[in-house]
Amino acid sequence: MDKKNRLNLHEMSGALGDLGILIPFSFALISINGYPAFSIFFFWGLAYFLTGWYFKIPMSVQPLKAMAVICIVSGFERNMIVTASLLFGGTMIILSVSGLIDILRRVFSRALIRGIQLGIGLVLAMKAVSLITDNGMFLGTSGAPTSLAWAIALACILVFLIARRINTRIPITLIVVAMGAGLAYGFTGGTSEVHGAGYSFGVVLPDLRFLGPAFLLLVIPQLPLTLGNSVYSTSDIARELYKERAQRAGPRKVALSVGVADVAIGLLGGFPVCHGAGGVAAHHRFGGRTGGTTMILGTLLMLIAVTGNGLTRFIYLIPVPVLSSLLVLTAWEMMKLARDLRRFREISTAVVVASVSFLARNLMLAVILGLLWERFLSGFALGIIELAGNGRAE
Repeated sequence: MDKKNRLNLHEMSGALGDLGILIPFSFALISINGYPAFSIFFFWGLAYFLTGWYFKIPMSVQPLKAMAVICIVSGFERNMIVTASLLFGGTMIILSVSGLIDILRRVFSRALIRGIQLGIGLVLAMKAVSLITDNGMFLGTSGAPTSLAWAIALACILVFLIARRINTRIPITLIVVAMGAGLAYGFTGGTSEVHGAGYSFGVVLPDLRFLGPAFLLLVIPQLPLTLGNSVYSTSDIARELYKERAQRAGPRKVALSVGVADVAIGLLGGFPVCHGAGGVAAHHRFGGRTGGTTMILGTLLMLIAVTGNGLTRFIYLIPVPVLSSLLVLTAWEMMKLARDLRRFREISTAVVVASVSFLARNLMLAVILGLLWERFLSGFALGIIELAGNGRAE
């Protein structure tokens, strides 16, 4: 099998599939937490490029989502976030090198992983809706959402679905995203506000004052999400979608990749990243088949970083309905994986994990309750159902 990375229009189209996650988070970190755009885009881009080169599949790179949400809501300063990045990266390296990552894998059954994927799909679908309700046509705008925004989002979804159904070789995602940003640039003159301009490059040492708070407030809440989604679920979906091409995407190497990336990014003053099952699904959904997909996206992000406000302003002009449509289809790509579950215990466990993770937005709680249901309560529930069925038969 040819395992070379390809660089073509289809890989480029697949590269844009994960923008619905990347762009809103980067916008918030730059605007609220004071990150220079260079520190966000350059180091994320470098991580994207290297993971594509190494794994030979479109291995997504995303900000640590639980950590990002906490930082954005709390307004934590960069020194604390950098310290958390180093602590988190070191923890992931220890788990990988020691082999503990393989021992913990036994806890995450197929039903638990499918439940995590289903829950993430539901969260992404809700995020797609909130992107429009919170922003309207463009990120950071305060105007009320219009019917036009909803209509554009629906039209984009239909276009993507039709293109997939007829198996066209036209890179439709690339065309739609480029047209949307280009039209917005033409109508607005590229006047979107971009904070955090300028370069920021140099070694940043951890602040000892933040060791305790960073570990308790940022590292611990992030670990269950990273283990469940960024390691085990990502490894699972990579092998599901890319078969033998995903030989390097085992849990230990995926965890080590996250750890090394976050130690390096932390030392250089960036925001920590992970891999993500949703991102892998997104790249595949929109045409990515080799590591060339993420190498292209990584190159684009680094180019955005070094050219200053010009391209940064342009990327934030991609209309929100386009980003929302990408998220909706990525959500479906995640949720449909649960179709391979057959037994009551598996299906009910996945539903419990998905429901708790969606309603409580707490993956640690979802996994704990899912484990309790899978190991103990599902058998009891099945017995009651069978007893009730026998009672009706009599």
